[in-house]
Amino acid sequence: MSRIGFAEVYSLFGEQTETTISIDLKFEDLPHPAVKGAREVFASESLWTLYENDESYLFLLRAMDDYCPPYRLAVVDKDLARGEIISDPAGRYGRQGDRLPDPLEYPLGEALTITLLSSGLGVMVHACGIDVDGDGYLLLGHSGCGKTTLTELFRRHGHRVLNDDRIVLKLVDGYPWIYGTPWHGDCDVVSPRGVPLKKMFIIEHASANSTRAMSISEAVSMVLARSFSPLWSLHGMNFTMGFIQQAVEIVRPRHLGFVPKPEVVDFLRCDD
Repeated sequence: MSRIGFAEVYSLFGEQTETTISIDLKFEDLPHPAVKGAREVFASESLWTLYENDESYLFLLRAMDDYCPPYRLAVVDKDLARGEIISDPAGRYGRQGDRLPDPLEYPLGEALTITLLSSGLGVMVHACGIDVDGDGYLLLGHSGCGKTTLTELFRRHGHRVLNDDRIVLKLVDGYPWIYGTPWHGDCDVVSPRGVPLKKMFIIEHASANSTRAMSISEAVSMVLARSFSPLWSLHGMNFTMGFIQQAVEIVRPRHLGFVPKPEVVDFLRCDD
């Protein structure tokens, strides 16, 4: 294991505990053809393609150049209990000394996590998550909307950052909690900590700090559009949409227009 180039941040999220998921790692040439007899169900911007057969999902990764051969294949049972990841020893970027490539390197780790969450566990959202004295603040936004900026402002006020780009939303005893993930944006501070969700905002830049209430239907559509949804799975999408509605009904999101200055932190803490 010491030869495998796992991202250092994963060490924050590791636990010595029993698990119901078993993944075997292999570093060897991919079988050819890698997905023989499987049906294509989803393709993501030339980075990865999802196939399925009666028993398994097959995640095939290739570089952006369509002419490059695939370099990694993950085959997982549909109940997500067992699987294997086969990786070309040179990986995506070529061999780095005697180090083997990270088998969970983007985008595979996230794709597998999204699939697992959609089996009934939760949803990954495009948001920054902040622990404000034990209360979770979830600020959802597309790229460029200011998630990292808000993360840094909260951080300078001494609040714990869970992640500035990808947050997992789950229910604990029927109440929404937010959790950090290893996959950050421009702010490289992350935490595996989970906190109950206190406030949720859909964010955008504005000329003044202001918030407004949203209807349930508007809020659900806004959160769904900022989630990493399992578009390849009807069952997963049904769960995701139902889960988001349930979370929104418990913690009603508000729309936030903000000025990227320190005052916005106190503004949000006072906003009810």
